[in-house]
Amino acid sequence: MSSTARLPEDLDQICDLYAETVDWHAEKWPADFRKVDVRGSVREDLSQTDGDSGLRLLVAEADGGRLAGLVSGSVRPPQAIAPYDVPVMQVNDLVVSASYRRRGIGAMLIGQLEQVAHQEGAVAITLQVHSQNETAGSSYQQQGFRPVQIEMRKDVTP
Repeated sequence: MSSTARLPEDLDQICDLYAETVDWHAEKWPADFRKVDVRGSVREDLSQTDGDSGLRLLVAEADGGRLAGLVSGSVRPPQAIAPYDVPVMQVNDLVVSASYRRRGIGAMLIGQLEQVAHQEGAVAITLQVHSQNETAGSSYQQQGFRPVQIEMRKDVTP
């Protein structure tokens, strides 16, 4: 079951989830992700978040109140050019702890965020996934997402 994150009560577990996913990405794709301790920046960012920020942070609870995962997103207001000329829910992060993956928690969290998006007037939901993360990409496509654009990257520092 998912619910809105309780801050500051859930903050330590949220920081742990982010740290775990950063480490996992850095191990899988070291050319694209650095292994850094994100707990401090996550704590600072979420400590400054209030109910009016537009950030929606949903968590999935597992055994004994332990957090199994989270999804965060916010509705982008319409912009001047298509396809951004309508309100869109942008998924910032989807994180599921390794010990809870492949149990439908990510799909459930995305589904809950879709409901929030609809309630807030968004007509679509978007997210980014690493080009080599085939498992996540396949899961998103099974949930009805489709590739729309490609993000390119070039490192400019040696």
